[in-house]
Amino acid sequence: MFLPLTPGLGRLRGCCQTPEVQTAESKAKAEYLEKVLGSKGHQTYDRIAGYMSPLVAQVPPGAWYLSIIGISPRARGQGLGASLLEGTLAEASARSVPCFLETFTPRNLRFYERHGFARVAEHLEPTTGKPYVVMLRNS
Repeated sequence: MFLPLTPGLGRLRGCCQTPEVQTAESKAKAEYLEKVLGSKGHQTYDRIAGYMSPLVAQVPPGAWYLSIIGISPRARGQGLGASLLEGTLAEASARSVPCFLETFTPRNLRFYERHGFARVAEHLEPTTGKPYVVMLRNS
């Protein structure tokens, strides 16, 4: 799923959310992350997200964000990832909207490059010490 973002991860650009709705959504997200990841995992998530947020400065305003896509290792190589991207990328192209994503997985770079994404920033994420790449697909 792609979401239009401001330069802070998770904040929708141009969305007509009231402060009350934003607060409620933030609270629901925090509760969900705490439940799924546990306290330590949630704290790690917050540190990583806090680090990553300013690194998307190379992304143009209004770009759509590919949050998460995943294919089971047993199902890779069958075109499922491409199928998941196809409709959204076609819609973005039709609307002349750029898209971006972030990945910690080196093998994903070639996959996304085949779908028109280019590397615009590379960093070492300090919590995990892993390479972190921001990729952009222009409209």
